Amino acid sequence: GAYFSPHSTYRYALWRHWDWQGHGNCVMFVGLNPSIADERMNDMTIKKPWGVEKERYRDQNSSLWWLHIDAGKETSMHCHPNKTTLLLVRGGEATLTTLHAKHDMGKGTVVMIEAGAFHRTSSNGGPVVLYEVEFPPNKRDLVRLNDSYGRGQGYERV
Repeated sequence: GAYFSPHSTYRYALWRHWDWQGHGNCVMFVGLNPSIADERMNDMTIKKPWGVEKERYRDQNSSLWWLHIDAGKETSMHCHPNKTTLLLVRGGEATLTTLHAKHDMGKGTVVMIEAGAFHRTSSNGGPVVLYEVEFPPNKRDLVRLNDSYGRGQGYERV
């Protein structure tokens, strides 16, 4: 279950029940959290070889993801043939590499990546925190050109 503020702006508590070997178990998370998890659905958090990404918002037209790229890591060189991506750097220093250029990005940098443009985001030393907005929200819209972690085509968890 979940307990929300008026208008569901903040989640104050989230709990899950399960039965393991005949023992009823429950875990509760308490805190002022602007999360999308509720009594029916968990947050969409995806562990990646380069860090983690977490979906923070979704509607029929767009989705908003929070990304943490670990120090010294990078995403794959990839494109999204049918969607536009907007990146906003919230912390750290990064490099956006395309097939034709490299662009340094720091806190406050905003970049729009058009559909079909191959790109990779790399941390420059320390960790990087970004927001990523996708138009439309479709994680299956992914083509990897190369990947430092040996992943093939397709998204990890769809």
